[in-house]
Amino acid sequence: MKSTITVLLAVLALLIVNITFSVSNSHAQWQTDVRLTNAPDTSGNYTSHSKYIVSNGNLVHIVWWDKRDGNKEIYYKRSINNGINWGEDTRLTNNTAWSVYPAVSVSASNVHIVWHDTRDGFQEIYYKRSTDEGITWGADTRLTVHTTGSAAYPSVVVSGLLVHVFWHDNRDGNTEIYYKRSTDGGVNWETDMRLTNFTGNSFFPSCEVSGSVVRVAWSDNREGTYQVYHKFSTDAGSQILICLQYFIIILRQKVHSFILHGVTIATEIMRYIISVQLTRSSAGAQILV
Repeated sequence: MKSTITVLLAVLALLIVNITFSVSNSHAQWQTDVRLTNAPDTSGNYTSHSKYIVSNGNLVHIVWWDKRDGNKEIYYKRSINNGINWGEDTRLTNNTAWSVYPAVSVSASNVHIVWHDTRDGFQEIYYKRSTDEGITWGADTRLTVHTTGSAAYPSVVVSGLLVHVFWHDNRDGNTEIYYKRSTDGGVNWETDMRLTNFTGNSFFPSCEVSGSVVRVAWSDNREGTYQVYHKFSTDAGSQILICLQYFIIILRQKVHSFILHGVTIATEIMRYIISVQLTRSSAGAQILV
């Protein structure tokens, strides 16, 4: 009997040791560091808000800006075997101005890149795509046109032929979150849509998509200190949802009177609806808080 108990205890001890070893190594499945750039000057990207590496199957795509040629330009490289081996660097921009802070998204064989660029005198958002998994690239497309202010730090997300781009912009004096989209894979683009409208500043959008729902988060100091805010868009919305959004905005701004500068709240709601209808996309995507 004692020998049986001894054997069982020994087996139990081995099981405990094995489980402990497995648990302790469950987070150790990382490969060694791989240096992807080897430029004589700085290679980098913005710190956090947008994706600059994406994958689709075995294909991995990465973008960054680089000063190796004396000017900040956008570079790209890819791996076709899950990051084990990498192709050559591909320079995607070539102008005398700075091209910086790219973001990337992928859908099937289409790779979409956005960045901000000063080639036109103002800081503008530019776009470029590849339709053959990053082998060749189309021409640069300017997405914003400013006569004052600047557009910066874009973020991009794609679902099929729908390409969504967000950035922050101070064309109206205050820094706000803006959005535009393409419904044909980046060939044509709809007009800019302003998504925030507060006395504070809204910076650094980051976006995601799931089916028909597009989400964006950003940093905002409308309440005095910078906080993180979220907004989403769905084509299942209605004008009632827009009205509800307006009431929420009113509450957030701590407006306790139903009269705004002598104009009734109902009138203000109708003006808001009309302004949204004029600026929203032709497909009627609703913006919800």
